[in-house]
Amino acid sequence: MQDPKNKQPKKRRWLWIIGGVLLLIGLWQLVANFYLEEEKELRRQLRENIKERFPERTAEIIKTFGLFAFKGDREDTASAASTRKSIVLVHGLDDPGKVWQNLAPTLVKQDYNVWLMRYPNDQPIVE
Repeated sequence: MQDPKNKQPKKRRWLWIIGGVLLLIGLWQLVANFYLEEEKELRRQLRENIKERFPERTAEIIKTFGLFAFKGDREDTASAASTRKSIVLVHGLDDPGKVWQNLAPTLVKQDYNVWLMRYPNDQPIVE
């Protein structure tokens, strides 16, 4: 049979470890929230520098943003496309838009017009 006195230090050690982890998480959240505005400003400056240094590439990327028809394997005539119901798929703010890669082809096969709204997921909504 084990001595109850030996269990006491092990319990204390685990309490200290759990307390230390919780303290580190709390400090991380405090520091991360304290510098939110500075982080936004640094990201804005980075985007501006990239636009200035690589204007051609930036213009190419900007052309990929907007509302685009998803055709899949189907080639539509204008009259056939106008008789079907349309669905617009918009991805979430922290999603690159690949979430629709399985749904969009399925909707096209079910005879819907599918439109994909593409926008940069790592920038402010205004931009």
